[in-house]
Amino acid sequence: MRLKVQGGTPPTLTFVGARERTVLVADGVEVDARGVATSCDGRPMSGRAVSYAWDVVDAVTGARLPLASSSRDARKFAAGAGALAPGAYDLVATVVDDAYGFATNGSVRLRPCVVLPKPATAVRGL
Repeated sequence: MRLKVQGGTPPTLTFVGARERTVLVADGVEVDARGVATSCDGRPMSGRAVSYAWDVVDAVTGARLPLASSSRDARKFAAGAGALAPGAYDLVATVVDDAYGFATNGSVRLRPCVVLPKPATAVRGL
């Protein structure tokens, strides 16, 4: 009997920017992530491709929202103005090593809000 010992390490995942973000509903949202497969097994960079998947989860109820990214770049999640109502959401990125299937994930907390206009002030003495 032969036994092939093969090690494996999930890819690393880094988000560009803060892990908690307050965004205006009217501006939409864009989050960048960077995943890199391990090179511990001697693979060159060309053999370390990763795939990305994004999920939007309501931070209060845990419900997954049916909201897909509008970005053409798999490393970015983008949603237009009004896509998320005010509240709290976890934007979860999953990165998978295409060669071995090892995966890792991480999240960014999004807090969409609406800015109300300042009330008009009365001018006295006119």
